Amino acid sequence: MECEKMKLKHLLYILAASLMLFSVSVSATVAIAKEQTASPAANQTDGSAPSPGVGVGRAHASGGGNAKPAPKPKPKPKSNKGKKKSKKKKKKKKKKTKAQKYKSAKKKGKKVKGNNKKVTSEKNFPRKYKKYSSIDYYKNGKLMKRRYYGKNREAQTDIHYTDHNNPKQHPKVPHRHDWYKDKKGELKLKKKWY
Repeated sequence: MECEKMKLKHLLYILAASLMLFSVSVSATVAIAKEQTASPAANQTDGSAPSPGVGVGRAHASGGGNAKPAPKPKPKPKSNKGKKKSKKKKKKKKKKTKAQKYKSAKKKGKKVKGNNKKVTSEKNFPRKYKKYSSIDYYKNGKLMKRRYYGKNREAQTDIHYTDHNNPKQHPKVPHRHDWYKDKKGELKLKKKWY
């Protein structure tokens, strides 16, 4: 029993001694760090050149002098080397207006997306229809004509996908015919093609 008490007492002494050593070493380390950050020239008050060894490894007991700590160096900008590049944000595409969709489709000779109709009879192939739209005329399952209607709902251009059984007069297939208004204000198809 007494042996155990002695061991316990001995351990307490060792613990107390190690705590004292630790606190002394921490305070000495802090003092050394403070001194190292201050420049040796700032600690000199008489203007003479700093002597070697002064200010390094010693802690000043008194707080005398006008020693100012040296300014901290600015952090370097982080480098992107070795890092994966972040995905660039995709720009949202602006939605095209009906007029823009119509103009693009007409230029390319395609049907107007979302505003196109299919007919199989010439009777159902009107001169006036919805604005910024197109109508396709099919005969026997084959596309014969595509008509484009502009802002005022009137036919503007026809694309013919046939030579009208007259290859001399219409050698180019497909070809286009524009619409115009005559003196009476009626819509007529121009004979001239391009």
